[in-house]
Amino acid sequence: GYGVLSAPLSYYRGFVLPHRYGLSIQTLGGWLGDEAKSGVLSLLFGTGIVAAVYWFITSFPQIWWLLTWGIVVLLSLILTTLAPILIVPLFFKMKSLDDEELKLRLEKLAQRAGSRVRGIYTIELSSKGTTANAALMGLGNTKRIALSDTLLQQYSPPEIETITAHELGHHR
Repeated sequence: GYGVLSAPLSYYRGFVLPHRYGLSIQTLGGWLGDEAKSGVLSLLFGTGIVAAVYWFITSFPQIWWLLTWGIVVLLSLILTTLAPILIVPLFFKMKSLDDEELKLRLEKLAQRAGSRVRGIYTIELSSKGTTANAALMGLGNTKRIALSDTLLQQYSPPEIETITAHELGHHR
């Protein structure tokens, strides 16, 4: 239902506009493949959540809302932890940052920010687009800094450090 109705807008927003403004180089087939992967993940998690909420409502009518909240929090923690090792690699190639000098610089920055990271990685964004990006993702042993290869190509180390500091600031 909803997916069919929203498909034209998703296509326009996710494929047409980024191509029009030179932000994407992804083929239509590649974009459709990513949309299919995203749809399958949404369907799996969405179906599971709806089934759990229905069961909570029918089995525990007085506290279903509390149980639902608990499941949503637990699922959010699990997905945040697993995203860098299971979900992101479904869409992008990731590898450890090769530039040892920049890696050391960013590790020191993370330490100063009070954030323990388990590595600094490069995401191959250039295979799909021209935009530069950085992120801090994961929790615990999966927490890592991710820099797009386009960021590494387009910005200097001091600029990358500033961008990474901004990302670390979101997690304080």
